[in-house]
Amino acid sequence: VPVVGYFARIDPAKGLHNLVDAFIRLRRSGTPARLRVGGWLGAKHRPYLDEQAKKLDAAGLAGDWERVDCPSHREK
Repeated sequence: VPVVGYFARIDPAKGLHNLVDAFIRLRRSGTPARLRVGGWLGAKHRPYLDEQAKKLDAAGLAGDWERVDCPSHREK
């Protein structure tokens, strides 16, 4: 199954919501895929990520996406 990835700061300015909307459309078209979301998340944008998770869950995709921890500078 193909994996769509997002690796950037989790912030509305970076457009995760656009990817989430596109991923939902992709899955509704019948295309199998998973979504992996990674990147630094500050407390200020936790509600934004929660909103995106709710959109995915409401679309029936709760098991088709995951949040991965942001690697340290050394790991990058």
